[in-house]
Parts: sequence; structure tokens; C-alpha cells
Amino acid sequence: MSTSVIIPAFNASRFLPETIASVQAQTDQDWELIVINDGSTDETRGVACSFAAADSRIRAVDQAQMGLSGARNAGLRNSNPATEFVMFLDSDDLLESDAIPLLVDALRRDPPAVAAHGNARYIDDRSRPLSDPSLPPLTGQRSYLGNGAITVLDPECPTDFCSLALHNWITTAGTVLIRRSEMTKAGKFDAKLTPCEDWEMWLRLARSGHFAFVNQVVLAYRRHGANMSGNLRRMYLGGVKVRLKVAKSPEYSEEQRQIVRTCGRYLERAGMRDNLDMLASSARSGRLMESGRHLRHAIQSWYRSMAQ
Repeated sequence: MSTSVIIPAFNASRFLPETIASVQAQTDQDWELIVINDGSTDETRGVACSFAAADSRIRAVDQAQMGLSGARNAGLRNSNPATEFVMFLDSDDLLESDAIPLLVDALRRDPPAVAAHGNARYIDDRSRPLSDPSLPPLTGQRSYLGNGAITVLDPECPTDFCSLALHNWITTAGTVLIRRSEMTKAGKFDAKLTPCEDWEMWLRLARSGHFAFVNQVVLAYRRHGANMSGNLRRMYLGGVKVRLKVAKSPEYSEEQRQIVRTCGRYLERAGMRDNLDMLASSARSGRLMESGRHLRHAIQSWYRSMAQ
């Protein structure tokens, strides 16, 4: 088999059956699936075991709760080391039926690529298409910082270290297929970086090569009340930790560390300017508490820009 699909699952019994079924529905059936029951207290274990009993390509593994990174790392340890590719699929998302063959084909056609990723679409908690203009777009738009200005990448361009240093353009891990050889070199997910451990992994992989970009929808990204990505402040602070780790890490070249520092300074100073603009607006309107909050955030952004 060519692909190991790893699903970390904590109290995931509501959506897990449909997620597993989306793997089974792939037009390319050359895969194995490892479901890591990460200390669930609901029926997750029973769901995983029932699928495993009916399909020899599926295995259910139990462990004490170790969090998302720990479950992904356990899935990698329990996967077949002979498979060529690895995918980490969240327990509430759904693969499109041609996701694996599209991503495999992209890597076969681009030998230098360390991984391939595609686009996603939104669905709600009942798996219905979700259209909400307030949600971030999932169209695959990517950009990078060069000579002090933001440049948008063409759809034909791969996603490289420079673009990933500016922003995590990869919606969710299930849109990515990774060469196992590159995953082995990159190492484990870092549990200390929750909730941005996936972004740090993409940067680690991108040290040695680009991500082939497939400008097609490969995954349905489910939005519901428990989504970690809905906590924007937590995600932002997690991203700051990723930048600081990369900027100090000897695993990266000095050029790569400088790229991350430059992007961090640019974004923090942009955030500082935005908060100062909002401070002025709220002060003119007499909203003093709001003004104080924007002043505090502006000072924090300035401090973080210096720390970069």
C-alpha cells in the first residue's frame, strides 16, 4: 500500500464514522488507516473498533490522552513504515473521494516536493455546504513577503518556506500528503506548540523542499462549536511561539531564520498600526475601555516585533 492515513480521535464518536467512511470512499484504495483513540470517554473506541473489525485496512489503537500532537505521533509510530506517503486527517473532516489520488499524482509528478496540499471547502455539523462571508477563504490564495511588500503567488506556484514563514496557508492537516521519507527527517509534532504544531511541522518540512500545490478541493472542513481554530487569540499567540522557536532553532539555516524574523516583525508592526488606528477611533468616540485595550495590544505588538 502507498498511503498511511492517521486519524487522532478524542471524544469523536459523533463525526468519526463519516470521516472513516470518506477514507473508504477514495477512488484510490491503496491505503491503510490508523485511528488513535486518545483517551476518549465517549463511544470513540467502539466506533473505531467496529470499522477495524469490518475492514482489514483499518486499525484502532488506544492510548491515554496525550493531545493532538501525541496522537499524531502515535499514529505515525503504529503505521506501516513501508508506505510511501502519510496523511494526518482530523476526526471531524471529510476527504473528497479523489483526494488521495490527486495528491499522490502531484507528488509523483514533482519529485523534489516534500509534500502536496490542496484546497478545502466548509461544511457544517450536519455535513451541509457552509457559506459564510465572515469565515476565512479556503481558496488556496497564498503570498510571501519580499523587499518589504506582499506578493501573491500564482496558482501554478508551489508553497515554499518563504510563503509559509509569512502565514500558515494550509487550512488543516487533512489537505496535506507528505512523503514518509521527509516526515522521518522532520521528526515528531511538538506538543508544546499547541495549537499551531501543524504550522511548525510544515515549516520544518519546508526547510528541505517545497509543497506542491493542487488547486482543487480535496477536503470538507467542518465548522462546529468545538473547533480549536475558532479561538483566534489562542491561535495568534500559538503562532508567535512558532516564530520564536524557528527564529532561534539551529535546525534552520541563518537565511531561513532571518526570513521568519522579518515576517514576524512585518506582521507585528502591521498589527501595531491597526491597533493605533482603532485606538484613535475609539478615543474620539469616548470609548475609553476599548481605547485602553487597543493601546495594550499595540504595545504588545511593538514588544513582540522587537523580540523577533
